[in-house]
Amino acid sequence: MIKSLLIVSISAVLALSAISADDPAVPQAAYSIIDHNMIIELDLDKNTISAVDKLTLKRLLKKQPGFDLLLRRGLKVEKITCGEVPLEFQTTETVEASLFEAKIDSEDTAYYDRAQMIHIALTDDIVKEKELTIEITYRGVVRDSLGDADFSHEYVSNQITGIIDRRGIYLGWEAIFYPTLPDQIFTFSLKVTTPVVFQCLTEGALEESQVVEDKRTELWVCRHPMDAIHLVGGQYEVGKTLHENIEILTYFYPEQADLSQRYLDACKRYVDLYTELIAPYPFEKFAVVDNFFATGYGMPSFTLLGSQVLRLPFIVDISLGHEVAHNWWGNSVYVDYETGNWCEGLTVYCADYLYKERESLEAAKAYRLDLLRDYTAYTNERNDFALTEFRERHNPAQRAVGYGKCAMFFHMLRNYVTDDDFWRSLQRFYDDNVWNYASWEDVRKAFEKESAMKLGWFFDQWVKQTGAPYLTLNDPQKSRTPGGWELQLTIGQLQEGEPYVLDVPIVVQGTSQEAHLQVGINEKDQTVTLNTIFEPVSFSVDPDFNLFRRLDRSEIPPTLSEVFGTSNLLIVLPTATSEELQGAYRGLAGQLTSYGMENARVLRDDEITTDDLNSPALLFFGRPDENLAVRKEWINSERWKVTGDSFWIEGDDKTAADAALLAVERHPDNSEITVGYFCGNSLTGILEAGRKLKHYGKYSYLVFHAGRNVAKGKWEVSDSKMTYKF
Repeated sequence: MIKSLLIVSISAVLALSAISADDPAVPQAAYSIIDHNMIIELDLDKNTISAVDKLTLKRLLKKQPGFDLLLRRGLKVEKITCGEVPLEFQTTETVEASLFEAKIDSEDTAYYDRAQMIHIALTDDIVKEKELTIEITYRGVVRDSLGDADFSHEYVSNQITGIIDRRGIYLGWEAIFYPTLPDQIFTFSLKVTTPVVFQCLTEGALEESQVVEDKRTELWVCRHPMDAIHLVGGQYEVGKTLHENIEILTYFYPEQADLSQRYLDACKRYVDLYTELIAPYPFEKFAVVDNFFATGYGMPSFTLLGSQVLRLPFIVDISLGHEVAHNWWGNSVYVDYETGNWCEGLTVYCADYLYKERESLEAAKAYRLDLLRDYTAYTNERNDFALTEFRERHNPAQRAVGYGKCAMFFHMLRNYVTDDDFWRSLQRFYDDNVWNYASWEDVRKAFEKESAMKLGWFFDQWVKQTGAPYLTLNDPQKSRTPGGWELQLTIGQLQEGEPYVLDVPIVVQGTSQEAHLQVGINEKDQTVTLNTIFEPVSFSVDPDFNLFRRLDRSEIPPTLSEVFGTSNLLIVLPTATSEELQGAYRGLAGQLTSYGMENARVLRDDEITTDDLNSPALLFFGRPDENLAVRKEWINSERWKVTGDSFWIEGDDKTAADAALLAVERHPDNSEITVGYFCGNSLTGILEAGRKLKHYGKYSYLVFHAGRNVAKGKWEVSDSKMTYKF
């Protein structure tokens, strides 16, 4: 294989710019919180917290007669003192978010809807103090309903903020279970008392644990500045080991205790990896904690994983490493959310993607393709947004941008500045911002310092700008030259708006060799010329998916994400089947439309018109002989078929009791239309498989047996428009 024979880069002629800080100012509080000293007792039967929080505050504004704090609505404040002096206070259940935040989104609104505001009046003597300590005593019920809480790769909905009961304890920062203000960084100590059979965990180190009669009291101390406190607990069996002076622990329920050693060993490997890549591990411990409801959270010094996923092999091999990496990105360098969340995409790149890269070049390529496929399938002009607008994800479109586009941004940045400069820049970014909030601007500064390159244009284009380039190739020609061969083609950019500045990879194939080239473009239609020493037989534009871009449909197989990602999905219900199965299909349609597909239409097969069959995406329920709207000629019988109760995928019989099959194709006459087919041979098969479909967006076909996935895959792509053969 011949390496690149030609690299044409246009970066040297670019106009340089930088991200500007033009956002509205965040309202300034009168005081900042610098330390919490908390004593908490939890009553699991009454679902209550009884707490005393001694806060140390630093004055920010002079001559303020009082200040405000936030606390969970429903918790009753019993008294507030400063030393021996009682302080007057007033609680207000309706909180005006604009008093605390400059920009408000839906997550902020939900947070402030859960809060009450405590206005504390200060005496004349106390107002003069630059630093003061107040003590707040409060109690009340914290008990969210588990309800329909959902946490998965593609969807996060109805998250639990706080729950105290016999099943377990979870008090997240969103529960507002301690007096707080937004955007605070503080140290803390927390003494918690529970029934003796429970053990608790929070950020920091466990310094004391004692049992008196039927109660256990634990003292946790966190000397590193934190931006939040989380408290979890359960009837755990604790496994532990010491690794490089770091305590590695598992807090598992007895049913999962046999997994402890596997997780301890994996944690040690991940800690070593990121210590080498970025910086020494920043905490005294790292713990993997079992949870009684679905979670996949990474907190400073521990991760909280739902019991149902701990035995899945990819959790140890990928997800666990992702959560360990968060202890550098997000949990010791904090995110300035007002300017955009950079840490999720960076963590994906340093964990999920890096593991694939170390596995093989093909695995890394497949991962990049998946990121681009998700972006292409799930985003459109109505739900796309810039990375500066990303806060957290709740649906596939937000994940495709905040995780996927962001990860690809770091991939392109790594290719642009070189590998060595990339990792050195991340080390500098960490060193410059550890224990503080960091923004995209801080990322840029670190990379500019290490690479000695002006990167303002690069960050403006990919971080501040919404969207992605959509490339085409036109008018390819080849001709002989005295030294070999010349290849000429026009690369177009079809997206709305200004053209992107791109270094586009092109691979030219000959009969026995190939050349990896790169051309710079900055126009909507730009003709480029390449030279090779051999005769080109074919060539491909960005065949390894190194550019973040909207893919042409010919580059990717049809997948379920295309069906669910459209804003105009039509679900077609069968009428030529039993009433029982018709009811199951109706119920499934209702479930799907509640997961971000509110614009989907649901019709019976006998209500369909010709225009309906031209909808951008169709999802037929029922076997082809049960759904009267299915066109038999649309089905690629070489890939899959249904005969009676028998299901076949690429020649393999997948028939079983309670089986269900899903297959996705493109319309044979219009590749812009995606057609999905879902059917089962029993009520159980339909219901058990149907509720899981939303988690399998990247696949072209699925087979379930009684709700258990037994086959999944993607159809092969053979005719990409980004490849040309002479």
